Amino acid sequence: SRVKRLSGIIVNITARIFFSTVVHRGVPRKVFS
Repeated sequence: SRVKRLSGIIVNITARIFFSTVVHRGVPRKVFS
């Protein structure tokens, strides 16, 4: 369970960084839909 939590945290952080960079670049919302 410890590994699952750690991997989940890593995925969460990477997802936040990815979305933040995408938002900063101003990518159209069509990509998300």
